[in-house]
Amino acid sequence: MPSSGVSTIAFPMMKSHQDPVFPLEVIELIVHETWALPLTTYERARFLKTSLLVNCHWLNAIARESCTDVHLLSSSHAIWYDGITFGKSFAYSALVGMNGFAARNLARSFTIHCIKPNSVVQLHQERQATLTYPMCLSSYTLAIRIQQRFFPNFEGQVAIQFANDALGLMDLSNVEFPPALKTVRKRALPVRKSARSSWILQLSGIRAVHAIPLYHLLIRIAEMATQDTTYMIPLDLDT
Repeated sequence: MPSSGVSTIAFPMMKSHQDPVFPLEVIELIVHETWALPLTTYERARFLKTSLLVNCHWLNAIARESCTDVHLLSSSHAIWYDGITFGKSFAYSALVGMNGFAARNLARSFTIHCIKPNSVVQLHQERQATLTYPMCLSSYTLAIRIQQRFFPNFEGQVAIQFANDALGLMDLSNVEFPPALKTVRKRALPVRKSARSSWILQLSGIRAVHAIPLYHLLIRIAEMATQDTTYMIPLDLDT
């Protein structure tokens, strides 16, 4: 990706009132394959925002994809997604016909994105290390919902993506897990071979019992990756 921050991913530009240029099956395939790509945080945010504005067919396709393999791009985005799971999004509930129950049932995996407070990738104008940054509210929201067994089809896959080079592959591979997460499988790898400043840590086998230790681990990794202190919201298993 060029240093100017301009994405190299091509996006369709169709007017919302036009019929789809491609058959619906092709649109769904394009959205599915693009969402599955190892995109940077900036590229994924741009693809999501663009797809929501193309037309109703692209909106429908991206709604299902983004609610199946969920990427929480920032704390503000996590709040928006949490609203979708309660049927509070007009675009998803009224235009797509996806209520909160349907959104919760689609969720299979989650990826939390962590970016530096001073990064040029300011997706939602979050500038300080407060409870909304870096990735504190995203981690909190996800931990609470996992604890509540909110997603019946969740496959136990949680990943953390870093849009910076503060941590290297060896650092991620050697992160010490708390005893409660010893059974969780982990794998660290670059987002793209051509963009080795972006890394992802994949965790497998996450269950409701792991909610609190997972939350603490995510906050610790966020502080390591951003070299900044993250405000921690108390998370109690009994709440």
